[in-house]
Amino acid sequence: MTTRITPSSFFSRGKLMLTGEYLALLGATTLAIPAKKGQHLFVYNYPEGIKWQARDHNDDIWLDVHLSNDLNVLSSSDEHSADLLVQILKKASELNPDFSGQLRNSEVHTRLEFNRHWGLGSSSTLIDLVSQWSSTKPHDLLSGTMGGSGYDVACASASRPILYSNQDQPVWHEVDWCPPFLDDLFLIYMNQKQSSAAEVDRFMSSKGIFEDEIRLISEMSHRITKCLALDEFQLLLKQHEEIMSSVLKQPAVADKWFKDIPGAFKSLGAWGGDFVLFAGEKEALEHIKERGFHTILRFNEIALL
Repeated sequence: MTTRITPSSFFSRGKLMLTGEYLALLGATTLAIPAKKGQHLFVYNYPEGIKWQARDHNDDIWLDVHLSNDLNVLSSSDEHSADLLVQILKKASELNPDFSGQLRNSEVHTRLEFNRHWGLGSSSTLIDLVSQWSSTKPHDLLSGTMGGSGYDVACASASRPILYSNQDQPVWHEVDWCPPFLDDLFLIYMNQKQSSAAEVDRFMSSKGIFEDEIRLISEMSHRITKCLALDEFQLLLKQHEEIMSSVLKQPAVADKWFKDIPGAFKSLGAWGGDFVLFAGEKEALEHIKERGFHTILRFNEIALL
């Protein structure tokens, strides 16, 4: 039986990647936004071994894992997720050997505040939560496990939008960005979640050289933070999509799904899934829903600005 003492508790925020996408992996400056919602982690005492339960935004258990104290999987509801969890915990113990003692005989509950299929950072918040618990650096934990540019881990502890780049090492700072056209920004869920890790591997295996594109995207990231007019913002989004379409050799989301709808559409993060940003009049939303995209959120419902 678990001893229900007051648990240790931690919190990490989700994220939205507004600019940069895959070029952030090559050092481009990205504008990223922490989400209002995130993920909690609670740690209790446990009689023997490590019990881990992950709950979604509906408080339903989506992962149930029982580990031995030396991090062997004794049982799990999802083998792949259990293996990733063990990898993260082992790396945290390697980075801070004292963490192994904290892990022993513990029951861990995590709880997401957002839909885990929305691509808002269920993995990056987990990395940050474990780094808080283990007193390790989140980017060290990320690079030793899941990899990636690390912008999402930076968002996990941010309180405002950030400009982020990772060339030799991650560098970021918070910026003021709360545009006057905020009521004209919407998030459209594309009805499928992209695997960020798989998309990262695919892009990096292409071994492309994109020096000009990295420079242009970095400049756009800075320009967007100073943009005050909706029409200028729409133009920057369209230019960004053109550049990334050329880099990825894929059609832009507007050309694929929304060609005849006025406004600007921009993929956020991995192309082909998760959310698309729409900048335009709310009257267009009904036309978007007619295309089969019924989950539409106001940008400021999600974004912490």
